[in-house]
Amino acid sequence: NISMCLGSLIEDSREANVSGAGIVEPSAKAQTVFGVLILLAGLTGVLGNGLALQAFYACKALRKPKHYLVVNLSITDGLLCVVFCPVTVWASFAHSWTFGKPGLDMIGFSVGVMVIVLMTTQLAIAVQRLAVSIKPLQAAVYITHGRVLLTAATTWIYSALLMLPPLLGWNRFILDHSGVSVTFDYLARDDLS
Repeated sequence: NISMCLGSLIEDSREANVSGAGIVEPSAKAQTVFGVLILLAGLTGVLGNGLALQAFYACKALRKPKHYLVVNLSITDGLLCVVFCPVTVWASFAHSWTFGKPGLDMIGFSVGVMVIVLMTTQLAIAVQRLAVSIKPLQAAVYITHGRVLLTAATTWIYSALLMLPPLLGWNRFILDHSGVSVTFDYLARDDLS
């Protein structure tokens, strides 16, 4: 039902919002609805990840190396909700990006890093679970406090290294088609990009 409402909001303004490149820019109503949905998702994400971290802290049985990557996932997702959601909600309600080029770079870099950390942490969890299912005795010895913390740190270092080039001028961070969210310029066709 929500997608039908969003679709009708975009359809109603499709003719008026076609840019020179043929890209349909969302109407103010669609941006407001998007802002409300992101606000709800952000609040839910902060609450859910906060509860997960509280459970990890309160329950000694969960404080084992095999759960550290899940904690990394919860911390990263909570941070993503705290960084991305307020800025996007503000821009959605203002119907424009009000944070300038420094805001583009800061939000683009930090959100990019956190999204890649989420993906690589999920990959590390999958590899860890596969190792446990294939060779459970060896995995029990191999999954140690130090190795799992090193894996979590590696996800952050890897992600930061991947997002540094656009921050340093090799490609760039731009607003996406919604006009209120940041991404790297994946459509750039210049030689450096």
